[in-house]
Amino acid sequence: MKRIWLLVLGCLIACIALTATVYADLDKGMKAYENKDFKTAFSEFKKAAEQGDALSQSMLAVMYYEGEGTPVNKAEAFKWFKKAAAQGHADAQYALAAMYDNGEETPVNKAEAIKWYKKAAEQGHAGAQNNLAFMYNNGEGTPVNKAEAIKWYKKAAEQGEANAQRSLAVMYYKGEGTPVNKAEAFKWYKKAAEQGEAPAQYNLALKYDNGEGTPVNKAEAFKWYKKAAEQGYAKAQHNLAFMYNNGEGTPVNKAEAFNWYKKAADQGEANAQHNLALMYSRGEGTPVNKAEAFNWYKKAADQGFELAKEALKKIQ
Repeated sequence: MKRIWLLVLGCLIACIALTATVYADLDKGMKAYENKDFKTAFSEFKKAAEQGDALSQSMLAVMYYEGEGTPVNKAEAFKWFKKAAAQGHADAQYALAAMYDNGEETPVNKAEAIKWYKKAAEQGHAGAQNNLAFMYNNGEGTPVNKAEAIKWYKKAAEQGEANAQRSLAVMYYKGEGTPVNKAEAFKWYKKAAEQGEAPAQYNLALKYDNGEGTPVNKAEAFKWYKKAAEQGYAKAQHNLAFMYNNGEGTPVNKAEAFNWYKKAADQGEANAQHNLALMYSRGEGTPVNKAEAFNWYKKAADQGFELAKEALKKIQ
């Protein structure tokens, strides 16, 4: 009996010593990583990872993926994310799911992606909750399930995930997985917009513009169109131009209207191409230029924009 106890005691001491070594390597790795000493961080994480530490395995995978302290090696990243994920590390589960989702160093496998997103989502990982919701919403790796989609979008949205907030707003607006609720749609568009999410800023502006879920407020509509437009969102650029052109929420400013119509037109926005052509034709915000007017009418007409087709018939 005494000999058995001594053997058990010896194993416990060895395990404690091993754990102490692992934590020492992990601690050195984290400090080196924070100081951007990636070579040292990689070395320390690798030692701890090879001894089975899940956080070190996940960090090692990140470094392989990003090429920090080592050449980019996504096969090694996949391998180490998988080891950490199997131990329940949420960030690794999310990363592994994303690699299955996008077919990085493994064939695309939506079923595996949803499996690992779900594991991370159940641990409260907001990015995984958002992506899991997307898969339920679009039937990727699972049958379409709008109720599950809205459930997971809401969990992610409540954690401040901007993309999930916008997606949740869309579902409330359209009544997908939930009754139509324009006030809730407005609320979630606003939360996402305040985080700088350009499509949400555009949609929030629309709600102020049209009085959906909130009273009409042209000044607020103008403000949010402008924020989205400045991020390059073409539809917002068009609507901002319209407001400058017609003095809605701002004084009339034809030069600014022309400027924003052109930005949207250059991105292929057919309505903006038509309105830009009108401004060239009339000399509003720019000198009259019939050749440019024709050019932009044609671009819009080639996209099937009926008003531009009619304008071309009159010119020809």
